[in-house]
Order: sequence, then C-alpha cells, then structure tokens
Amino acid sequence: MPNNNPYTFNTKVRDAILKFIREYHANHGRPPSYREIGNSVGLGTGTTHYYLHRLEAEGKIEITRDIARGIRVIERKPSPQEQLESMKRWLAIMKDAGATAERLEIERAHIQRLEADMAKEA
Repeated sequence: MPNNNPYTFNTKVRDAILKFIREYHANHGRPPSYREIGNSVGLGTGTTHYYLHRLEAEGKIEITRDIARGIRVIERKPSPQEQLESMKRWLAIMKDAGATAERLEIERAHIQRLEADMAKEA
C-alpha cells in the first residue's frame, strides 16, 4: 500500500533539494528562497519547510532564521552529538507546530536510534 503522507521523508527529494541549493548558490552567488527550492522539486511551501527543517535536523544544512535566504549546505558531517542536539530541536519545533502524535513518535524513534548508536560507540 503506498504511503500518501506528504511528510514522509523521501531521500530522492532530499538529495534533489541539496543539489538545487548547491547549484543555485554557485550560479547566483546567494542561496535560493524557500519558494524557489519548493518549485525546483515540485513541493508546496509547507512541505518545503518540513524538508528543510528535517535536513537541518540531520545536519545537512544550516538555517539562519533572522536573515532572508539564510540557508547553507554543510559540507562536513556533523558529530553524533551535534546531530542529536539538532534532532531534539527539530522535535520541539514539530511539537510546538502541532504535529500529530504519530509524527512525533517517528521523530522520537530516530532520536532513540541515534542515542543507542552513540552508547554503543562510547
């Protein structure tokens, strides 16, 4: 059965967004707007915001909220601790935004997996 949830994180879309941000910045000397990013991959504004914040939680991009076009692709891999902190911030954002209990539980599971992986390495 296909999953019709618009908030399912599709890695092909994620990769297309990252590629678009890199190419746009290289061609224009500045990052794209959220709308330009969404248009490039066929997403609406809300879903674009979801993907960008999820990419930030994964440590793939950095978003500076107090400036326009404040999106930067992070080329280095974040440490597990940085990734965990970012994922916890993302969970709080989703909770404040009224995400469903099911969606919050999915995000908590991601956090728990990362914490378990970190504990194994310690």
